[in-house]
Amino acid sequence: MSVLIPSLTLTLIIVGVLIGLFAYQETINKLAKSQQSFITLLEQALSEDSQIIDAAGITNFLKLANYEKNILFLELTDESGNVVAKLGQPDAQQGEILSRIISTGDGDNNQSEVTAVRYQFSSTNYQDIVFVEIIKVVILLIIALAVITIVTYLVYRHHIHAPIRKIMKALLAYGKGDNKAQVDWQTNDEFGTLATAINSMQHTLIINQRILVDSALRYQDLYNKTPALLFSMNADGIITDASVYFLNKLRYKKSSLIGLSMSDMVCENFPGTGTEIADRLANGGRLINFQTCIRTSSDEKIDVLINTISLTSPPDEESSDTSLCVMTDISKQVHAQDTVFRQANYDVVTDLPNRFFFTTRFRSLLDAALRVQSPVAVIFIDLDRFKWVNDTFGHSVGDALLAEAGSRIKNAVEERALVCRFGGDEFIVALHKSHETVEQSKIAEYLLRDLAEPFRILQHEIRLSASIGISSFPKDGETPDELIGAADTAMYHAKNRGGDAYEFYEGDMHERIERQLHLDHVLRKGIQEERFHLVFQPIVDLKNRSSELFEVLLRFTHPDFPNISPADFIPLAETTGLIRPIGQFVIRNALLHLHAMDNQNDTRYSLTINLSPRQLQDDTFVGFLRDQLVYFNIEPGRIILEITENSLMENNIRNEKKLEEIRQVGCLIAIDDFGTGFSSLSYLRRFSVDILKIDQAFIQRVPDDQADSNLIRGIINMSRELGIAVIAEGVEKKTQYDFLVENGCDMAQGYYFSRPVKAEMIHENMVNY
Repeated sequence: MSVLIPSLTLTLIIVGVLIGLFAYQETINKLAKSQQSFITLLEQALSEDSQIIDAAGITNFLKLANYEKNILFLELTDESGNVVAKLGQPDAQQGEILSRIISTGDGDNNQSEVTAVRYQFSSTNYQDIVFVEIIKVVILLIIALAVITIVTYLVYRHHIHAPIRKIMKALLAYGKGDNKAQVDWQTNDEFGTLATAINSMQHTLIINQRILVDSALRYQDLYNKTPALLFSMNADGIITDASVYFLNKLRYKKSSLIGLSMSDMVCENFPGTGTEIADRLANGGRLINFQTCIRTSSDEKIDVLINTISLTSPPDEESSDTSLCVMTDISKQVHAQDTVFRQANYDVVTDLPNRFFFTTRFRSLLDAALRVQSPVAVIFIDLDRFKWVNDTFGHSVGDALLAEAGSRIKNAVEERALVCRFGGDEFIVALHKSHETVEQSKIAEYLLRDLAEPFRILQHEIRLSASIGISSFPKDGETPDELIGAADTAMYHAKNRGGDAYEFYEGDMHERIERQLHLDHVLRKGIQEERFHLVFQPIVDLKNRSSELFEVLLRFTHPDFPNISPADFIPLAETTGLIRPIGQFVIRNALLHLHAMDNQNDTRYSLTINLSPRQLQDDTFVGFLRDQLVYFNIEPGRIILEITENSLMENNIRNEKKLEEIRQVGCLIAIDDFGTGFSSLSYLRRFSVDILKIDQAFIQRVPDDQADSNLIRGIINMSRELGIAVIAEGVEKKTQYDFLVENGCDMAQGYYFSRPVKAEMIHENMVNY
């Protein structure tokens, strides 16, 4: 309204000015016409009546013509220039004095006269007329302006102001949150259309707002209830929000989590510490499959995968960019991967690197050593008699023993050493920067010492030893296979020495190994080629100095191995498993010879046969022995089975059962090499031993060595009290013989009496000594 009324007023003023100018022009036109009409009337009057040409006539004429107010000055002159009539005085300020020539004539004789007329119209009267006209126009304009203003106001108030006010009211109410506000205006004009459009728009906005609110609520509900670790953080890596599931899973309170830097949650030595996350998020960056480890509020570690979506703020907002983060708990997958990795690269029993993983790491170790020219030592460890543990106690005990052995080996070597279980009962240690042989020897001695300590597993006390081989880089090889092979070769040499020893690799060891391989080959063919044969050494009864008992001894002949001792091929046969068929050959042929003597009606003889630990652990051995005794019709009591003291104690529970089975067959039991092992009195009673054979190492030093002499006296006296017969081995001198007889030893054998003889010579050795 404040704009409309001034606009209307200005319009009316302009119209008024235009109308005033028009009225002014019309007044001038009327004045011109009036002047022309005056001249015309004056001409007519002068031509018709000459009496008017004086002052009185002129005055009457002006009155009659109604020009007396308009004519200020009028003067008539004749042809001679004489003033005929004059009215008023000219006024220079009232306008221009006009002149005109009028021809006049006599009505009777038609003579014409010329009269000059000078006249001046009154400008004041003219201005009054113009002023009056202008006043009229102004009044009319004022009236028109008032009418138009009133009409316009009424029209504006009802048809413009009212709808606009209602529209503004509705919009203000909607702006204040009144979603029900409507424009109450229903007409068929533009405002009605506008009101309908605004109401429709408002309705649409309300619907869209509800949709947005519902969407936001659904998003928040989804954000909080989705079983995923959702959170938000800004470009600096600061956490700004977190879902309920996130808070519950990680046991955080929202108040303590908000404002916490993501890097503060990352576990030490994992990706994401420091400014790494913030650096990646800078300038709209993202985290894509970012794997790390985070800590919960209870300091539990969780392996996670983080992916982010950048939510860029509008340019007109001061808030920094925010990233929606999806954190996935991959602890199970990582654990599964670790499990698969450990299963593929670590031994399940000992938790040490396996052969594959060791070879890979060892190759890298050698590459590093080659670059810096530093030495590397390879220590190959094999547990002696481990198969006996598995056969005796079962694989569960064997696995537990391997795990303990692996732990002892790892603890005995330096931290920088690479330890692995190479397979079975074999372990390898790789030592980087191991310079001196003395240092390597000390480590080998530590290993032997620690592995010799008793293993206490499931209420069992098990004693083992180890054989160790050592090779060095680059002296003994430059590749893993060469170094491991060299250490393995040295280990076998240590094992051939009886175990519980270590050997450094030497260049000719391969030749010795090849010789052993060749020996193994000919031993396997020896039975078919009849290269084994038996000899018999008499065991003399010291009371009657006769010999009816013989020890069965095995001999092997081959052109490549002339005069080879049983001490060389028996351990190899035990290692390779050949001892089983060889042992069966010995028993079968020993009984065959005894049967042959029986067929000669000479049943006086008895035999002692040595059993190896492998035979004692063979479940088929007792059945085989029984079948052979029956087959050759040999009285079981004529067979004495010799078992070494150490092998008897290796698996005392299983051996006790096996010996009981042998006694049920009817054979006698003798302990060979007594005094070299545990020499326990308790097991002599426990195993119901019939005979003790004192090891020749003690016999050789009597009677000169007082300690050995006293020991042998004690064994003889103890055995006599227990009802156990005693045989002294390795008697070679008369002084030894006399000592044994003097101290009441039951029997003896050795070169002093006789060397081992063939079966056909047994009768020749049946003499008194």
